[in-house]
Amino acid sequence: MPYIHCNMQDIDFDKLLSDYRQAIDSWVSAIEAEEGLANDDHSMVEMEKWDAAGFTVHDAEAAAKKARDRYKSALRKKNYGF
Repeated sequence: MPYIHCNMQDIDFDKLLSDYRQAIDSWVSAIEAEEGLANDDHSMVEMEKWDAAGFTVHDAEAAAKKARDRYKSALRKKNYGF
């Protein structure tokens, strides 16, 4: 099958890449915040804060993966035509 180059002028690749990088930065920040809550205070209140931070990490990871998938999908369409 011959190579077909698609002109995807309506897709803003720089924006998709920027969104992905911002999502990764948010994920890293969430991980660092969670890590900061793992401390010598073994109280229930601190444990609940740490658990809540874990949910934030999970949500940030999901957002980063969605942003990555949007960017990769656009690149595949541009470079491979699908």
